Amino acid sequence: YLRSVRPLLDDNNYKRMEGLADEFERGIAVKLQRYLVLKSWWSTNYVSDWWEEYVYLRGRSPIMVNSNFYGIDAVLMHPSTVQAARAASVIHSCLVYRRYIERQELEPIMLQGLVPLCSWQYERMFNTTRIPGIETDKIVHYNDAKHIVVYNKGCYYKVLIYNKNRILTPSEIEYQLQYILDQNNEPQRGEEKLAALTATDRTSWAKARQTYFVKGANKASLDLIEKAAFIVALDDFPYIYDP
Repeated sequence: YLRSVRPLLDDNNYKRMEGLADEFERGIAVKLQRYLVLKSWWSTNYVSDWWEEYVYLRGRSPIMVNSNFYGIDAVLMHPSTVQAARAASVIHSCLVYRRYIERQELEPIMLQGLVPLCSWQYERMFNTTRIPGIETDKIVHYNDAKHIVVYNKGCYYKVLIYNKNRILTPSEIEYQLQYILDQNNEPQRGEEKLAALTATDRTSWAKARQTYFVKGANKASLDLIEKAAFIVALDDFPYIYDP
């Protein structure tokens, strides 16, 4: 640690940092090291579960722009101008990738070709949702999901992705997506802006969930969304690429 901060500090501040480091090493560090040794008896990583619980899940900020990940179609190339076809190709590729994860057939990412990175997080890449809580959230992972959810023109659609345990082909998925795009359904009350609830702070979303989504059609609909393999948004207006 001291070697890493030396180039950043002048002599006076470095001497002060040396004193603080020595005080830490002779004091609380001894007890903390014992805790880490004890934890090593049942945990494979000294920090990942603590980080997830106390930094990630207890964070109350909106996750839409702070931690959520997403994927988009090709920006600089257009393999097809047919929206349903492009979306179907992406969906099929994601489902094949998910199957690799489920079968543990992915090769680990290697740092400099030598050190493998932990692949455990891949397991929660699909079929996973983060349930809001008043003080802390929880992650729920489902072993499998037989459907995805598609959002278009303010409406949510459940789309099946298997036929007798076989992943649907891109053309079969495209047929379903084109059917959705051809619809002129009006959103149910509150349906169009449903996702806005997840864009607020986590405590507010948890309170709204407890008030409006604990029973009836609201709960059933939210369950279908959260238990999906993933969600696809078919935009009905163009975006302009701004480099």
